[in-house]
Amino acid sequence: METTGPGLIIVDTNIIAYLLIEGDHTAQSKRLLGRDSQWVAPSFWRVEFLNVLMNYSRHQKLPTTDVREIWKASFQLAQLREEAVEAGEALELALWYQLSGYDALFAVLARSLNTVCVTQDKAFRKAVPALTVTMDEFLKR
Repeated sequence: METTGPGLIIVDTNIIAYLLIEGDHTAQSKRLLGRDSQWVAPSFWRVEFLNVLMNYSRHQKLPTTDVREIWKASFQLAQLREEAVEAGEALELALWYQLSGYDALFAVLARSLNTVCVTQDKAFRKAVPALTVTMDEFLKR
């Protein structure tokens, strides 16, 4: 699928988390950002990101000071544009492809902007391969 213009991709919440939370995928997410500098996500992404941060805090032993700094940094992502998504359309896509509501919102946004959603989520990739790619797949283009 072609993008609407150079540098426009949908990124799921985990890709944003990889960028902001130092870990195994941070370097790759930085290469992705360097390659395509305009990231787009549904406007709700920060709610899901809050949950990601709390999971890192509980399971990865991320200190609360780091959690607070990463949360603040998420508001400083100048390269990230937030877009409203029609929830009814997402519901229909979720029902049809058996997606989570979150994933369906990303898929609807990718479809409406005629681009792809970059994700490492295997189940999401399997459900809607025409609308999703991994970071590796995107970087190899």
